[in-house]
Amino acid sequence: MKRWQAWPTDGKLLLFDRTTGVNKLLSGTETEHIRQEAPRSIQLALTNACDKSCGFCYRPEKARSQWTFDEVLKFCRFCEDWGVLEIALGGGEPTLFPRLPELLKEIWTRTAICPNLTTHGLNLSDEFLAKIRGYYGQIQLSVYDEDPTLEIIDLLVRNKARFGLNYLITPSRARTLEVDIYNFVRAGARDFLLLSYKGDDPTMHLSERECAMFDESVSRMHERYKASVG
Repeated sequence: MKRWQAWPTDGKLLLFDRTTGVNKLLSGTETEHIRQEAPRSIQLALTNACDKSCGFCYRPEKARSQWTFDEVLKFCRFCEDWGVLEIALGGGEPTLFPRLPELLKEIWTRTAICPNLTTHGLNLSDEFLAKIRGYYGQIQLSVYDEDPTLEIIDLLVRNKARFGLNYLITPSRARTLEVDIYNFVRAGARDFLLLSYKGDDPTMHLSERECAMFDESVSRMHERYKASVG
């Protein structure tokens, strides 16, 4: 049975079912008076700890997190009372946070908040995914060139996990974007978040020519894949 949660935004009302991820936006004369009172989603860095060493990462890896299991749960209750629908748990690497499967279950069963997870995926396993099944909205898998991304996608698909890919567009990836997305789609990915680099390394930023290449690739992919989701 669907359990719709109502989230007011300016002049409209959003209905959200965290079990399926379905959103319905209602608008009309009946909703014109409605005003937004809370964020739809909040990002929470559970920990700065990470078992990767990315040169572009801005997190102070050695800084200890002040979050505890109980404090995260208390914060989620506060967000629920405020009217927030979802909380995105990240880091650092959130799978290093103690008792993470139990935390996801507690958030799901004790609040109406939909917890999501952003991870590099290297610590995911059949056992881990079985523990969190039914207690999260979506897993966002951050893609790194040195990681076995296709194997991780296969693991997620095999466990019928709801997931998407976070894909940082660098100059080299701008040149291979269409091939990369095609291979991810073949492996079973259906949801992509294309990200731009925000740091200070000039070699990671796209030139005007590379931005144009990116735009052209996205347009071609839109034409190629729109029929499959229509």
